[in-house]
Amino acid sequence: MGKATDMFIAAMREKVHLPAYDRRAILGDIRALADYLVKSGLTEDEAVARIGGDILGDFYKTPDRNEWYRLDCAARLYPLYATRYKMGVFRVSAYLNENVVPEALQVALLSTLKRFPLYATTVRRGFFWHYMDATRRHFPIYEEKDMPVQPLRLSRKNAVSFRLQYFEKRISLEIFHILADGLGAMTFLKSLVREYQRILGVDIPLTQTVLDVSQAPRAAEWEDAYLLNDQSEIKAPIVDRPALQMNQRRARHLPASVIQFVMPADALVRLARAHNSTVTAVMLAFMFLSARKCVGKGKRGRIAFEVPVNLRPFYQTETLRNFALFTLLSADTEEITDFEGILPLVGTRLKEGTDKRRLDALLHSTAAAVVNPLLRYTPLVLKRGVFRILYKYAGEAGRSSTLSNLGVVKDDFCGTVDKFEIVLGASGVSRTSCGMVACQNKAVFSMTNATRDDAFCDEMLRLLRERGIPVSVSEVRQ
Repeated sequence: MGKATDMFIAAMREKVHLPAYDRRAILGDIRALADYLVKSGLTEDEAVARIGGDILGDFYKTPDRNEWYRLDCAARLYPLYATRYKMGVFRVSAYLNENVVPEALQVALLSTLKRFPLYATTVRRGFFWHYMDATRRHFPIYEEKDMPVQPLRLSRKNAVSFRLQYFEKRISLEIFHILADGLGAMTFLKSLVREYQRILGVDIPLTQTVLDVSQAPRAAEWEDAYLLNDQSEIKAPIVDRPALQMNQRRARHLPASVIQFVMPADALVRLARAHNSTVTAVMLAFMFLSARKCVGKGKRGRIAFEVPVNLRPFYQTETLRNFALFTLLSADTEEITDFEGILPLVGTRLKEGTDKRRLDALLHSTAAAVVNPLLRYTPLVLKRGVFRILYKYAGEAGRSSTLSNLGVVKDDFCGTVDKFEIVLGASGVSRTSCGMVACQNKAVFSMTNATRDDAFCDEMLRLLRERGIPVSVSEVRQ
C-alpha cells in the first residue's frame, strides 16, 4: 500500500486509545479493507475516502469509569434465570444477494457500534441487580461454523452480549435478550447492513429503523420505556397454569435442528383475507393443529403459545432496548378440531391479548415487579435461585411453544438483500420455538427444535401445502 493509506492509518491511530492488541487489530482491519477496495478497482485516495475519516469517531478511546447502564425492566429478569440452554439468545439474519465481504463487514461492525454503545458492554453482577459496564475493545466478526443460537459465554472476562457471524451470503446477529428485543436487534442489523453496503459503494435510504451510524446516538433510543409508560393501576397475571408439551424426546445438545420455511408472503395474505383474519392468526392456527397432533393421542389439556407483542405502536417511545410484552394464547385440546374451527378462536384471543387495557395492566405488572422494595433490595444471589425455580415451573411450563412475528421489513435495500430471518433460541421445556419475518414477498418461518423428531415441522409443512402455500425448506442439524 502507498502513502495515502499510510497517512490514513496514522490518522486512525490517533482515534484508538486502547491496549496495543486491540489497537493493532482495529488498524489492521481498516488496512485490510483499504487493500480490498484497491484490489476491487479503486485508487488509494478513493478507497480511504470511501472508508471515511470519521469511521471510528471518538468511540475507541478508554471509556469513562462512570459509563455504565442500568438494565431495562425486562432485561433485569433474563440473567436471573439464565443457564447454558436457557439464555434468551436469539438471531436475526440478513441474506444478501452476493457473498459477504469479511473485510467490509468487520469495519462496518466497528463503525456501527458507535451509534449503538449499549452493545459495547459487558454484563456485571451488582449486589442487587446485574448491570452493563461499558467496554472499548476490538469486536471481531466470525465465520459461522456451528449451529445457530449457541449460548454466549458471559462468564468470560469482558465477554460481550452479542456475536456477529457470516456464512456465504448471510449476515447473522446473535444477541442476548438483555440488550434488545426483536425490533431493536433488527434496527441494529439493518443499520449495520446499510453501513456495510455504503463501504461497498451502495447508498441505502435511511428510515426510522435504518439509522445513519455516523450520527451520535440519542438518549431516547436507550430509555427504559417500561417505567416511562407505566400509568396503569391494574395488574394482570403474568403466569398461568402448566400447558401440554409435545411428546418428542429432547435432544442432548441444543438446538437439535433449525428448520426454515420460505413462502410467498402474498399467498399467506390471500389465505388470511379469505378467512377475514391475519397472517399471525393463520400461522398460530397451523401451530395449534400441529401441536395437537404431537402431544399424544387421546391426551387432553391446554395448549398455549407465547406471542411477543411490540409495544411501540401503543406508547410514545423511540427506545431500541426491550419494549415488548408476551401474550399467552391458549386452547383446550377439545377446541382444536380443524383449521376453520380454530382460526376464529385464535383471532379472537389474539385480539383480546393485544387489547390496550390488557397491555396497560401487563406493563404495570412488569414495572411493579422490579421496583417492588422486597424484590429490589433482595441480594442478587437470592434472587437468582428464586427466579430459576419460578421460571421453570411458572414461566416455561406455561407455554407449549412461542411465535415471534417481526412483521414485514419495508425498507428499501436497493436490491442488495434477498430476505431476513429471525431464529429463537432453544427452550428449556418446550420442544419447538418459532420465528417469522417477511421481506420482498418472502415470508421466512423458522423453527428451532429441541428434539430430533420433526413431527411438528412435518405437520406444519403438510398443512401449509394443503392450503396451497408453496414452501421451500432448508435445515441445519447437530
